[in-house]
Amino acid sequence: MLQQLQWDASYHVGLAEIDDDHLRLVGLLNGLIAGLNEQASVERIAGLLNELVNYTAWHFRHEERLMQSYRYPEFIAHKRQHTQLIEEATSCQSRWQSEGLPVVQTVVELLKGWLLNHVLIVDKMLAEYLAERI
Repeated sequence: MLQQLQWDASYHVGLAEIDDDHLRLVGLLNGLIAGLNEQASVERIAGLLNELVNYTAWHFRHEERLMQSYRYPEFIAHKRQHTQLIEEATSCQSRWQSEGLPVVQTVVELLKGWLLNHVLIVDKMLAEYLAERI
């Protein structure tokens, strides 16, 4: 049984639009975890996984637009982390039908760990920078 991600106030970066995105990501991730734990149909898991990966990519583009608009000096390094995660997630997404649920479980654990570490360190630095300029 996969453990859902428990969000708490320490994960807030202090910018509502980014915090709202992160909360939605956690909700989508927890929805996928619930589907896996309930042994939902292949179609349902595929839909949940697609929604999560698509929203993650949208959120990254949202953050990147903010970074570019406000000339964030760490833009390239931050974007590189986004690109790497999307590549890993889409690789798992394309492999999961042939390799089965362990691949989806791998992407869940990858996203859980990455989301928390990225939010707690990298996104908080971005939010501090943006808070001084917005």
